[in-house]
Amino acid sequence: MKNRKKDLIGIMFAGIVTGLVVLVMLLWAIPSFIKGEILSALFPILAAVALMFFSVVILKRKFEEVKKGFPARDERTKKIFIYAGYKTFLISLYWLLGISFAEDYGIIQFRDVQQAIGVGIFGMSIIFGLSYLWINKRGVNL
Repeated sequence: MKNRKKDLIGIMFAGIVTGLVVLVMLLWAIPSFIKGEILSALFPILAAVALMFFSVVILKRKFEEVKKGFPARDERTKKIFIYAGYKTFLISLYWLLGISFAEDYGIIQFRDVQQAIGVGIFGMSIIFGLSYLWINKRGVNL
């Protein structure tokens, strides 16, 4: 019973954090939209809508599972997160090297350091999501 309450609080906290991230992404798009840069504003808006859609689906499923009495994280899920984090770290090193080489050779041009850091972090989060999905489907034999 105590773990169930703890899991429900964790799910609500994840929902609140996701809502705040979506709000920040939409606030990030407003200045670009006001300046008339529709394409610059389109990316954060689409990302916010996609994040909201996937988070609602995932949080609803987690909520129903916890309501039925299942734990929010079991041993398999913990192993998948650890293994996905390990793979993400290794792949992210190559991702960052690729970004730096592309910037040095003029393939990509960033406005400033913050934009380069944002692209790097966004790429790492995509890499983690793909690693998690791949390892979840393939299975972990550790």
